[in-house]
Amino acid sequence: MNFKELVGVLGVMNVDTSTLSQYSGNQVSICCPLAEWTHESGQDNKPSLSIKYGEGETSLYKCFACGSQGAVWQLLNHYAQFSGKAEAAVLADKLLTEDRPSLSSKFAILHEEEAYNFEPPPKVDYLHDMILDGFPPASMEPAAMEYLKSRGVEEVVDLYDIRYDVKNGRIVFPVRDQQERLQGAVGRAINSMPKYYNYFGFSASYSLGGIDLVKGNKVLIVEGFFDVLRARTLGYNAVCTWKAELSTPQADMVLGLDADLYLCFDGDAAGRKGTRKAMELLEDNVYSVKVCNPGDKDVGEMTKEELQEVLGGASRL
Repeated sequence: MNFKELVGVLGVMNVDTSTLSQYSGNQVSICCPLAEWTHESGQDNKPSLSIKYGEGETSLYKCFACGSQGAVWQLLNHYAQFSGKAEAAVLADKLLTEDRPSLSSKFAILHEEEAYNFEPPPKVDYLHDMILDGFPPASMEPAAMEYLKSRGVEEVVDLYDIRYDVKNGRIVFPVRDQQERLQGAVGRAINSMPKYYNYFGFSASYSLGGIDLVKGNKVLIVEGFFDVLRARTLGYNAVCTWKAELSTPQADMVLGLDADLYLCFDGDAAGRKGTRKAMELLEDNVYSVKVCNPGDKDVGEMTKEELQEVLGGASRL
């Protein structure tokens, strides 16, 4: 990635030699280009955003003022959406395709396919919270609370703004990005099929359930949102991938959390297969990633002691 091209596309004006001379390893700081939209003051008067970049690696960013973080292609995509500048979207697509040149060959071998095609992220039309008004809070619905208590997650229902689809008998989990913008919702049926349902055109591959509430330096990567709820009940941060598979955009997001990561997919055949694929995605990163062996239970079924034992027995990639 050409750093001067990146800075130019992001509209960052005051990057001079004194800033660039602070370059250490593969990291540099700039003023946050999202400040106009994401900072309370509407501006960033000092370099608050850190970028780590390098050839053959996923380039990551984090703003210590507004909390925005992730892969650099996501930063460009956010900037393109906010500013309307097409050149930022073009560079975002380019980075998503070229930033990890070795990854396509790994996936081609893993899937026994000729190629693994990266797709640019769809333009996200964030939803107004009023769209959830059709679903009452789960805490107000006896049938919903009875089920949630049976899953041992009633303590965090309000924290995650869990709703209830009365007509279809589904627990509804609102999905938000790191800036708490609503992307959609996922429902889990209590007594009917299909078991899961995505609301409002929600696209799972470009999101992580629960990422808006992650704080701290230890994060569990789990399959479903009930795993997220249970982990939080037991005192742990968690994000879910919605199924036993980690997509490339999701891998970029978890790496952008700058935390110790614990891969805790279920212990069934699908979970073991998904774990192997996720290890391929995460193996080259500079963060601490450990793989858990949950045995016969998933995180959503564990006691605190059982989860502590699983995390304590986790092994590094």
